[in-house]
This record gives sequence, structure tokens and C-alpha cells, in this order.
Amino acid sequence: MAGLDAKSSGKMGSRALVYYFATTILAGITGIFVVVAIHPGDPSVKKLAHQEEKENIKVLDTFLDIFSAAGAEGKVLSDFFYVLNDIIMKMVEMIMWYSPFGIMCLIAGKLMEIDDLERTAGMLGMYMVTVIVGLLIHSVITLPLIYFAITKKNPGTFFKGMLQAWVTALGTASSSATLPITFRCLEENNHIDKRVSRFVVPVGATVNMDGTALYEAVGAIFIAQLNNIPLGAGQIATVSLTATLASIGAASIPSAALVTMLMVLTALDLPTSDVSLIFAVDWFLDRLRTSINVLGDAYGAAIVFHLSKEELDKMDQERAVQDQIEMDQIVSSGANSRRVSRVSIQHLASTMRNNPHLRIPSPPSYNPPEPGNGGMNFLSGRGMPNSETQI
Repeated sequence: MAGLDAKSSGKMGSRALVYYFATTILAGITGIFVVVAIHPGDPSVKKLAHQEEKENIKVLDTFLDIFSAAGAEGKVLSDFFYVLNDIIMKMVEMIMWYSPFGIMCLIAGKLMEIDDLERTAGMLGMYMVTVIVGLLIHSVITLPLIYFAITKKNPGTFFKGMLQAWVTALGTASSSATLPITFRCLEENNHIDKRVSRFVVPVGATVNMDGTALYEAVGAIFIAQLNNIPLGAGQIATVSLTATLASIGAASIPSAALVTMLMVLTALDLPTSDVSLIFAVDWFLDRLRTSINVLGDAYGAAIVFHLSKEELDKMDQERAVQDQIEMDQIVSSGANSRRVSRVSIQHLASTMRNNPHLRIPSPPSYNPPEPGNGGMNFLSGRGMPNSETQI
């Protein structure tokens, strides 16, 4: 980042954002086509007993009960925020302790609402197949085609260099935890400039969520199919748009897509309670979509590097020439060469190492004046008189 000027950073950021938005929208559209074609949601396996109005979980009443338990301190305005902070911290602590048991109860409750567990398991299996097919289409066809169309390079060779980062994403289910491995694979295996990888990939880990956008689009339409709610063209367009925006806002941590999926369901006026049914298979699909997110970030870094290579080479050339001129000025001024700035030398060496084809103008040749006869010339024989002159 320190080696980029404002103009180069702006161009690089614009190219990265265009790539991010384009691939995220394509991922959402791919998910919509796949889920509409396969149609994994089966409304016959769900009891359509409309119990949506059963006990709307009185969160406000519960919160007020806890707040009133603060006693006299709660009535004092100056202590209001202190008491409120303690209450919220207690609530968060309770949620953290009981969340595993609560999630298990949510899944169990959803399964108990369904008459035929075998058909339900088959439906969830088809949902998993739908998501996996969509992710395969995006990772094997869409991203490599974009990479090849722009760079004219083999995407298979690039993916081979990113294999370690891809496997790490499968294991950790977190784009942020995979960042160090992604940097190393890009810079060492695929020879991407550090200035590009360190600028593009961290932004992509937060903004570029191709797998998450596809997953949320499939999940929203799956829940609509499960509740036998037909979606029109406008609603499907809303799915694509909201899935894209929700994926951009999703955190790069495990299972973050389940939270942002509520935004998509709310925009379509779909029942949010059915998200608990997806909890049963999300642990596996989360790893797959995270690996696609990391792969999309890597392809983006390679594309941005290809489009910015001439600018980076020109910048390196100008900086190398400037450093060489400064070194020549120091030497020609009669200063001791040992006082040359180590920073300039290290930067020049790094530039040459990253750009082996870079040509630096050679310094002007230095020809010392011929000293008179005697001294070292006499010892070397160049200043010794011949025998005739001596006679």
C-alpha cells in the first residue's frame, strides 16, 4: 500500500469493486436459476397449520421485566446506562451459554412439525444438492471464464496455485482466518504483486461474497417453495438484489449468512421461522461457500494485477531511475558510498527481485585520471622507463 500513489490506488480499487459487484450478482442469478430448475422445496412435507401468531415471543416484556429487576438504581437517570449495560451483558452471556441447546431445540421443533421425516431428509438433501450445483457452476464455469477472458491465462494452473488456501477455507469456514494462506498462495505460487494482493484481498474478504449471495438466493426461494408461495419476476429480481446487498454486509465469520438471510426473507415477506430448518445442514454448506468466496477473491486479485501491471511497471521504472540518480549524485559529490541510505538500496533490490525484466540505466562510467610516473604505476610497470630512455 505504501508503494502506491493515490491515482493508482483509486484505479485499482475501482477495478476490484467492479469485479466484486459483477461476480456477486452473477452468483445470485446462478443460484436463482438452479433453485428454480431443481425445485427442492416440497410444501407437502410441512404442516401448514398457520401458527404464526402463537406467542410472538414477548421480547419487550421480557426485557422490561429484567430492567425492572434493577430496583431503585433503575429509577435514577444518571445510572440508567450503567444498569442497561449490565442487563445487556447478562443477556448476551445467557445467550452464549444456551445457544447450542437453543439451536438444537429450534431444529427439533421444526422437525416435529413435519409428518414424514424421511421425506424431509430427502428434501434437505435436494436443497444441499441445489446449493452445491450452483457453487460448482460459479467456481468451475463463471469465475474461470472471466479470468481467462481478461488475462488469457490458464485458470487451472491458477487454481492449482490456490489449492492450499481453498482447502484452508474448507476447514476454517472463515475468509478472514484464511487470509495469510491466501496471501502466500497468490504471491509465491501465482506471482501476484504484493501491492495488489495486500490491497485487493482484504477488501474482498469483507465485500466479495459470491458463495454467500448464491446461498442466500437459493435459501430464500427454497423457503418460498416450502410454504407454497409463488414468486413473480419482480420478487425474484428482489431476491437477486437483496441477496447481493446482504452478502456484502455479511461478516467473514462462520454461519454469518444465516443472519443476513433474514433480510432477504423479510424483503419478500416470507416466514423467517423456517430458517431454523436450514440450521441442520448449514455447517457443511458454510464451508463450501466460504471456499468459493476465497477463490473469488483470488481470481479478483489476479485480474486486477493483470489490468494494473503496466502502471505498476511504469511506477517501478520511475522509482528505480529516481533512486539510481540519487545514488549517482551522492557518489559524484565525493561522499562516502557507505553513507548511502539502506532504505533506498533495499527498495531497489526489492524492485529488481519483483520485476526481473526491469532495466535500470547503467551509471556513468568513471575513468580516473592517469597519475604521473611513480607510485603504484611504477610498481605495476606502466610508469617504468625503458632501457633506451634510461641510457
